[in-house]
Amino acid sequence: MKSPLIVDREDTKWLLLDQVHSMTTSRRSKQEMAKQGPISVQNTGSILRILLIAFFFSSEITYVIDELNKRKELRAFAHLEQVLLADDVYRFISRIDERRFVGLINALLRTHCRPQRRTHRTIIVEIV
Repeated sequence: MKSPLIVDREDTKWLLLDQVHSMTTSRRSKQEMAKQGPISVQNTGSILRILLIAFFFSSEITYVIDELNKRKELRAFAHLEQVLLADDVYRFISRIDERRFVGLINALLRTHCRPQRRTHRTIIVEIV
């Protein structure tokens, strides 16, 4: 028997997942998704959020979709107005190649996790 996916806003796993989900709903993230090709931005964001829930809780995609259909609070947490069918999610996974998917994830991470530039300072010491 699988444990139900009940949102607990105080659990660290749910807090981290909430931060990641908020990254996929921002305007900048949607622009990056649009750059990746002729895939619907709305569907791409929804599919990514479904996949992230499945990855975080080591669940099957069909189980996550069933839980999303059952639980209104989980749908609100995932920022989903309507839940996609499992066939749509699997079709997306089969159509997108590995390099393109990794490129999409890297682009999303780059938009929100910019590396800090290290400035080189030169200190001149005069020894007398």
